[in-house]
Amino acid sequence: MPKTIPTPGPWTVTQQREFYHDHPQPLQIWRMTDEPEDCRFLARMSDDWSDEQKANAQLMAAAPDLLTELKESIQFVAKWANDHDSQIGFRMVDRMQAAIDKAEGESIHV
Repeated sequence: MPKTIPTPGPWTVTQQREFYHDHPQPLQIWRMTDEPEDCRFLARMSDDWSDEQKANAQLMAAAPDLLTELKESIQFVAKWANDHDSQIGFRMVDRMQAAIDKAEGESIHV
């Protein structure tokens, strides 16, 4: 299975308007850039405006930044684990790599 390349960030949470004809409008996640042709719709949350839904939307919007930082951090942790022969460090690297694989679709079985 080829490696999945996610839509690059930045992603942001938007809401066109709070209500339309007395119906709550969903939160949406968009890739936003200075170039309008590069902006793209990514996901629509349910019409549920709970704090949990808002937190989920914010977490999804942060995903590209989190993935980038995790990819940079794993190199440091791996070097530290090797330098110190740290089993805890090796387990951290394994968990970090599993999270990266999940984000890039490597762990999805269809």
